[in-house]
Amino acid sequence: MAVAVIGPGNIGSRVARRLAEGGADVVLASSSLDNAQQKADAIGGDVRAAEVGDAINDADVVVFSTWFDTTK
Repeated sequence: MAVAVIGPGNIGSRVARRLAEGGADVVLASSSLDNAQQKADAIGGDVRAAEVGDAINDADVVVFSTWFDTTK
């Protein structure tokens, strides 16, 4: 199952790490691809970074870990 985690901050990064440890295909996305890539590299494993639109299109499940106004 592919899971996109949008917003790799404190909570999003932890969610992504736990999902990856459980065997999910995890894609991190942020308003900054560089930020998402840095967080994905820090988590390691098969976690990868992508643009927000690409992450959402390729995922079976999307987790929004952003401020409500950003999500709207």
